Amino acid sequence: MSREAIKTIILIILVAFSLLLTLALWNYQPNLETVDQGDGLIEETDIGGSEKNVRKLLAPEQIIYHNDGTHYGYKNQEYIEEAYRRMQYWSLFNISVSEAEIPEEEGSLEIIFPSTLNSESIRNIFPIENQEVTLPSLSFDRAFVQWKGGEAEIRFLTPEGGQMLEASIRPGDMTAITQEVDDDSMWEEHTMFQQDEDRRIYLPAERKEVPKDVVVTETLPSKPLKNVLFEDPTVVKQFPLSGGDLRHSDGLSRMDLIAGQKKMRYLNLVTENSSQSTSAFNPEEVLQESVSFVNNHYGFTDPFRVRNVRSAYGDVSFDMYYNNRPILKDSENFTGINVRFEEGILQEYKRPMVSINPYQSEADAPGENQVSTLVSGKTVETVIIDSPKYDKGEITDIEIGYKLVSQGGGFSNYYDLIPAWFIQVNDEWKELKDVDTTVRRGGGV
Repeated sequence: MSREAIKTIILIILVAFSLLLTLALWNYQPNLETVDQGDGLIEETDIGGSEKNVRKLLAPEQIIYHNDGTHYGYKNQEYIEEAYRRMQYWSLFNISVSEAEIPEEEGSLEIIFPSTLNSESIRNIFPIENQEVTLPSLSFDRAFVQWKGGEAEIRFLTPEGGQMLEASIRPGDMTAITQEVDDDSMWEEHTMFQQDEDRRIYLPAERKEVPKDVVVTETLPSKPLKNVLFEDPTVVKQFPLSGGDLRHSDGLSRMDLIAGQKKMRYLNLVTENSSQSTSAFNPEEVLQESVSFVNNHYGFTDPFRVRNVRSAYGDVSFDMYYNNRPILKDSENFTGINVRFEEGILQEYKRPMVSINPYQSEADAPGENQVSTLVSGKTVETVIIDSPKYDKGEITDIEIGYKLVSQGGGFSNYYDLIPAWFIQVNDEWKELKDVDTTVRRGGGV
């Protein structure tokens, strides 16, 4: 065989080998493991909730209609939510400041918010015609609305405040409300606790039926929170705590999963011992910053509302709601959100690590839902006044809310949601246990 023939054969072999390698590369599928996004290489920061605006979170706790010396409240909590939705279209103008004065109660509405708010929060509730107007730094926890003839006005104040902010409302904006107050089927009589014009606590005069329920918790992911709360999640170490709880720490801050891992508590260790006790934010900034922070990781995983804004401490708390009523007691203390800033830096964050959903069993049938019949507000007042256990002067609010009772002593995901009367003392809610409730099923006594 000649040299040229050998070269030709070698060249053909090389070309064929090259084609085989090319084909192999085209068809090769590497066996690579998917990178765990939750480990921080690709930051996942969504815990599965939703974003909420401040307006939605500032829903009033009560709306009271005063007429002929009698106080009336909406029969159903849903009516309050619907009325509040309509109020958000009221256009305010002619804003001014004057000496605080609670208007005559004849034909007026009293809108009661669950927390004392700064006047800047008014922008989050109502549209203001002149957006350039400067609102003075006043506080309010309620608004009084009056209308007569072709005029309507609203006043924002606290009962103990020296000044109030007042504004005019377009009479046309009031049409739905003025028609609604004439519908007796929507209202029930309320009584003012101890006739105290300073605290202005209103209670339903008659017994109140409130739905009970059974709910089940669903665990929320913790890795997105680790990505949110730690500057470098890859250096975070995990340590076991007693009772199956867990601690995550990078040496500068820590995130604990406690209460059977149903609650998260984050603490910034760098500023833990700081001597500063005030926030660099004003009250409105504290609220906005807290809501924005929770929204950034879709942290409103259940219906929440603002419960308390303590601007001096940079502290905002949110209560979980069910059937438009707050959950004010749970044995493991995991249903509330609390955000605290110090000098503009996140200092502490506490929140549920579960969401709550109604439990539906195959045995459930229409008309079989349970309700609790709670004693009247008049009975509640009598019990409080007659009992030596309560300091009447320290009570700042009285409300019907829910208590969450575990069906398995804290080890179960199933809970009874039971309505009860609560009193508020020093910003803490306590169940009023001295009153009886009767439970009925499906309309039977």
